[in-house]
Amino acid sequence: MFAGDVPDGEGVFKSVDGSVYEGHFINGRRNGPGKLILANGAVYEGIFKDDELLTSQ
Repeated sequence: MFAGDVPDGEGVFKSVDGSVYEGHFINGRRNGPGKLILANGAVYEGIFKDDELLTSQ
């Protein structure tokens, strides 16, 4: 979902660097539960706040 031109709500974002984020967005930033998969295969899953991983599962 989008609000204006930024992601807002639940969704998937694929970066040009090959990383993928699946989870919640608020005003275009990762916020709430989500999973970040980096291009090298590393996986970070937990609660995000303003694009930072606060707690991991």
